[in-house]
Amino acid sequence: MRNLKLIGILAILILGFVVASGCITYNVPNPEKEIVYVTVYATPAPQSPSPNDPIIGTWRFYDSSVGFDDRYQIKADGTFKETFRAKYTGELLEFEGTWYPQGYNNYVFTGFPAGIVDNIVYDPAQGTFHLTRYAAIN
Repeated sequence: MRNLKLIGILAILILGFVVASGCITYNVPNPEKEIVYVTVYATPAPQSPSPNDPIIGTWRFYDSSVGFDDRYQIKADGTFKETFRAKYTGELLEFEGTWYPQGYNNYVFTGFPAGIVDNIVYDPAQGTFHLTRYAAIN
């Protein structure tokens, strides 16, 4: 009698295992059907300056509280000159370099001391441009 109970329990367990093994599936990805989406961020190629570019001309940043006067003379040929004067010391620094439009009112200036690159954003609504070093120049 006891053997019969044991056989019955084993039969139920084996039957349960067979049923469960047919219901369980494994999702193994098929590399041939896998789709991968990639986003590529590209920096636009430098463009040539245009004679009608809105930043061409002389721009000044003056701060009386700190005591300096910074001027940019931006030329249509893709060059610029920065003149920086410290009011209290009278020190005058001049830097020259090149610039090019990067698109969407963004510009890249190169040639500051030690080849520093400055990114400038022109704001047509305000008539100002913003450097990474200053808040606004008009």
